[in-house]
Amino acid sequence: MNNVTTIFGNDTRPCDTEPPTDSDLIPQKFIDCGLIYFSPSQLKQPLHYWLTDRFLLDPETKKKKKQSVPARFGSAIHKMVQDSYILGEDLKQTLIDIESELKTRTKNYDDKDFYKIAEYKKKLFPVYENVVDAFEILKIEKCDLETPIDLSLRGVDIPINGYTDFRTDTHVIELKTKWNRVREVSERYNVYRVLKNGQWSKSKRVFKDHDEVDEYVAEQDCDTKVEFIDKHFECDSPPIVKEPYKNDLLQLALYSKATGLKPTIVYATEKDFKIFNQDNCELLSQESLDNYVEKARRIALSRQNLIKMVDDPHQLIDVIEPPDISEFWYDLGQDVVNEVKHIWNL
Repeated sequence: MNNVTTIFGNDTRPCDTEPPTDSDLIPQKFIDCGLIYFSPSQLKQPLHYWLTDRFLLDPETKKKKKQSVPARFGSAIHKMVQDSYILGEDLKQTLIDIESELKTRTKNYDDKDFYKIAEYKKKLFPVYENVVDAFEILKIEKCDLETPIDLSLRGVDIPINGYTDFRTDTHVIELKTKWNRVREVSERYNVYRVLKNGQWSKSKRVFKDHDEVDEYVAEQDCDTKVEFIDKHFECDSPPIVKEPYKNDLLQLALYSKATGLKPTIVYATEKDFKIFNQDNCELLSQESLDNYVEKARRIALSRQNLIKMVDDPHQLIDVIEPPDISEFWYDLGQDVVNEVKHIWNL
């Protein structure tokens, strides 16, 4: 049983999904094209991804995006922490709700996606327990949940809006979950040789083609054993977080700037957790935070100025480096990939 209480305020400033209330201060050009705020998550995106996702893809194509499995499980952990650890609601019911939600929004999922869901379900509670352990070390007694920010930066004509994960009286806390990478292993033949002691060798030769297996076996001067492995998926060990990720630092720097609170970031996997703050991480020093805020300001400034240059954001296709499909778009579904290729003439 936890003893965390909430300190919900009356802050109704805009967030990622709400337009700013002071839209009359935003230049009409931005209002006309729907650019009425930047969010920290937008500023973390590569320019071509931001431009394509924000302006070039039509709403119907956006609806066809596959829902990222790791992101969905990250949201599940947030729900468990908020509903059960912070608000004290029944964890069993929360897990039932999560299980029900995971059965939805699976359109365009492939075998790999469903494998991830099955594997990550096994890791959901261990990740949650590690988050709870981290929060207990932080001795969080009062906490606000998903509170909006509204930040103005020098030279930027539209605000930075977003949600902070957790806020105490002194700290803004960002929670990040890291999930095991899933690899597809193609079908193969493993060939083992018999050693002089009669045991099978631990080492093996691997072949993809059966004819190559026959040729190799025929060349051996001892017995061999051929093992066929069908195509399957394997789940790697969870990532080891040694320091905060750069994109997360940019996001947290903006949250700290907007709230005036000290920054803390918690990473959790199925194996362990890491807590980074200004006491143990130089990357969260005030100087570093200021540098990341300035980086975000320059990104926002350059993007608003690009939009100012053209009558239609589609005109920027001719002056911006095209996207690398394999890097950012590959896992969003073939319909989206085809449309991105069409837009950029790839």
